[in-house]
Amino acid sequence: MKDTVSVREVAVTPLKEHNILMEDGVPLLEYRLLIPSVDGAGKGVTAIRNFYENMARAYVAHAARPLLARGRGLYENCEEKRRRFTFCRLLYTHDYEVTANEEGLFSCKREIMLRQKGRVLWQQSHAETFSLATGHLLPLPLFVPRAELRKVARQYRQRPRRLRRASFFVRGNRVFVLLQTDKGTQIVQFPRTEGERHPPIT
Repeated sequence: MKDTVSVREVAVTPLKEHNILMEDGVPLLEYRLLIPSVDGAGKGVTAIRNFYENMARAYVAHAARPLLARGRGLYENCEEKRRRFTFCRLLYTHDYEVTANEEGLFSCKREIMLRQKGRVLWQQSHAETFSLATGHLLPLPLFVPRAELRKVARQYRQRPRRLRRASFFVRGNRVFVLLQTDKGTQIVQFPRTEGERHPPIT
């Protein structure tokens, strides 16, 4: 296909979104979003760039509506006479780490947090692993045999199908799978081996 370009690695720069949302002169919410922006030729790189740009817009919209409403609610629950001077705004952050950018593979780990006065109100971890040639998210069984995934599914009482669809990132010769459990996000490591047969990444 003419649109398919063999890409070994890409340039990555942070896409920065920062703002302080205020009402009646009171800062209720600050967001600091760092999201990867990839640069290179080919439809795969374009697809990945669009993926993260759309993500940035979605997170800004999330801050401007539900999170701002949450900050407003917390502010209104404070003592009316003092809250204008004592209220500590919410801090919404998104950070990332590129864990693989080589051999046609792009893998990224992301952390999202909402804090107030240094206290974490909630935290989420996500990850993506892409083919630079196609821009498609790669399946976990490409890197970890199904037999190994079934063992972990039994250990963490996960449905095998759900585990195969879990987000993961690649770092060196290891694969890190993010499992959502009752105790929060659990990271399970696997040696990076040849899993199922799939079309080449590049």
